[in-house]
Formats: sequence, C-alpha cells, structure tokens
Amino acid sequence: MTDPAPKSPDADLVLSCMALRRALGYLGLFLPVALLACAALPGNRFEVSISDFCDTPTG
Repeated sequence: MTDPAPKSPDADLVLSCMALRRALGYLGLFLPVALLACAALPGNRFEVSISDFCDTPTG
C-alpha cells in the first residue's frame, strides 16, 4: 500500500484564508442588521446609509 501524498505546507494557509473570507462575508451581512437593531433602541435614530451611523452613538 502506498502512502498518501504529503500535505503541502500551504494547505493550512489556504484553509485559513477561506475561513477568513467566510468570516468577513458573515460580518458584512450582519452589519446592516446589527445597525438597524441598534437604531430601533430608544435614544437612537435610523440613518439613510451605513456611513451615516458613524456620527451616532450606534457607530
């Protein structure tokens, strides 16, 4: 029986890169939802764009 091919040292790097890309994608999808939820709290206001939230207590 032959041994399997040795694992490339870059294989872990590729997996971690994909995990990072996936995590950033989830954060990008979650940010607008989180801002809307925070804006719905008393004392906060809704803004026209995500950039406008930078000048509010939510940002």
